[in-house]
Amino acid sequence: MSLTKIISVVFFIIALVLAGYLAYSIKFKIDEDKRIARQEKQVIDKLKMIRDAEIAYQSVMGSYTGDWDTLVNFLDTGTMYLTQRSEEIISLNYGVDSVVVTIDTIGQVPVKDSMFVIKEPVPSLIRGEIESIDVTNGQSVKKGDVLYTVRNLKGKSLKMRAPVDATVKDINYDTGQQVETEEPVVEISYPRINNIENLPYLPNHKGNEKFDLFAGKIVRGNVVVSVFEAKDTDPVDPKRRKKEGPGPLKVGSRTDVSISGNWE
Repeated sequence: MSLTKIISVVFFIIALVLAGYLAYSIKFKIDEDKRIARQEKQVIDKLKMIRDAEIAYQSVMGSYTGDWDTLVNFLDTGTMYLTQRSEEIISLNYGVDSVVVTIDTIGQVPVKDSMFVIKEPVPSLIRGEIESIDVTNGQSVKKGDVLYTVRNLKGKSLKMRAPVDATVKDINYDTGQQVETEEPVVEISYPRINNIENLPYLPNHKGNEKFDLFAGKIVRGNVVVSVFEAKDTDPVDPKRRKKEGPGPLKVGSRTDVSISGNWE
């Protein structure tokens, strides 16, 4: 084999190796970006729950808390008042209407049932007739269990299944009734978090690292206001670890009257 052919083969092999390495690098980057996005979504979901918990605590106690034990105990055992707002328009003698707003307390509900339960409809994907209702109100179902069956105009049946482990809360149709596409035949509910005591901890973390939780008071416009901040203490995205980066995911603020997340 001539020297020219040997050099050509060597360069061809090098080109294949470089092409393979480039393809691997691109795939690794795509997979890593997806992993980071997936894990950051879990962090954001927890930060949203922490925000809702702090808002509930503040509405009952008058200020936020920076103590995890206090917040978790409130979520587990606390109650919130249910109120009803009504307005009455009163016509005054000099031609001006006055609006009287009345807010009545109509009951109480456990915080964890009010703030940490998701209610979700399971709508029909086709137009047709309810062939069967396979669950009852209050029944616990597993992901994939059949909730109901719809038969379309051509006689084809479609079984609608539970998207998650849940409890059946409402059944809006009976067997034999007609249903339109996107009509919620069954409504289910399930907890946003299975164990309230896990709320302080970072999701999918090997250790027992918690979110950093702060609560305090600041003065704005000669008014003392309560503030809170919850922050990811171990960002999965390397860019969030750098001083010049976007910073760790967090919700609320130590210095401003804000309950927004820095991802919003």
